[in-house]
Amino acid sequence: MSEKLTKKQKKALQFKKGAPEKEIVKEQDATVEKKRKREEEAPAKKKAPPRFILFVGNLPYDLKEEELKEHFKTANPSNVRMRKGFAFMEFEGNEASKNLHIALRFHHSTLKYRKINVELTAGGGGNSAKRRKKLDQKNAALQDELTERIEQEKKTKLNTKSGSTEESSKAAASDFGNIHPDRLRQIKK
Repeated sequence: MSEKLTKKQKKALQFKKGAPEKEIVKEQDATVEKKRKREEEAPAKKKAPPRFILFVGNLPYDLKEEELKEHFKTANPSNVRMRKGFAFMEFEGNEASKNLHIALRFHHSTLKYRKINVELTAGGGGNSAKRRKKLDQKNAALQDELTERIEQEKKTKLNTKSGSTEESSKAAASDFGNIHPDRLRQIKK
């Protein structure tokens, strides 16, 4: 009567038999070829549209997600992840950059009697050099865009003083999107 062998016993028998090394090498080559085929057959990933993440800090602990979304309604975040006292807001799609700038204008705005912080961040967490570099690049690009926007706003103010107030006010309103005038006054302070 033959008993069923355990894995250890099977390996010991195989070792005693002395499996030819050529067969092992052939098996390894076959697995490598299979992996190469899979990689070649895998469709090329499409580049995803840019994704921006904002950190919103100093939030009241009793704040609900709906209230936060209402506060940032004009920025239209695609995703909000909220914890006690802080939240992360994601902006995706073609309008992400525009909506991000609108949301960044809420920095130091008041929400339930608290002055909130709105800052640009990168996903993934950690404090690695790669992540820091990514943050620095995003912040540099953001800073360039902000300086351009400020210059354009100064030009529109000069145009309003020179005469054509109606046209320039429409241009300024389009820069600020659909932000309520009262909220704009708070942001500008």
